[in-house]
Amino acid sequence: MKWNTALFLILVTTTVVLATRDGVREPRAERGREVYDQYCLRCHGYDGSGGKGPYDIRGREVWKKSPRELIRVLAFGASGRTVYGEPGVRLGMPPAPYSNEDLAAVAMYAMQHIGGRTVKISAKDVALVKSDQRKTLKDDTARGSTAR
Repeated sequence: MKWNTALFLILVTTTVVLATRDGVREPRAERGREVYDQYCLRCHGYDGSGGKGPYDIRGREVWKKSPRELIRVLAFGASGRTVYGEPGVRLGMPPAPYSNEDLAAVAMYAMQHIGGRTVKISAKDVALVKSDQRKTLKDDTARGSTAR
């Protein structure tokens, strides 16, 4: 009888440990999907196909590059192409209004589900990209003002 009890306790403990470990990762993956559904889905669709023009993001170079590029686009937005021949009308993506943690989660989700790559992205990575981009913008502005 003691052997059965010990075996039962080992099985229960293993199940709890595995469930807890998976549970730690799952909320982040779930949050990435939630942010994608809230912010990205309406233009890019479930699989990134999103229709014609700039809304179709499948096969874009960003999926092959460093995840920093996707973070930059999510955090600062992207300019778009002219709308189907209409002069002066441009499409673009505004910056995603989310926390660094949420941006990391959605970047990981999009990289996996659209880009086909599994990457690890943290809130710290997002903060570093934002800091680098702001520094670049500040340097560009300073150079532009001294060149006049």
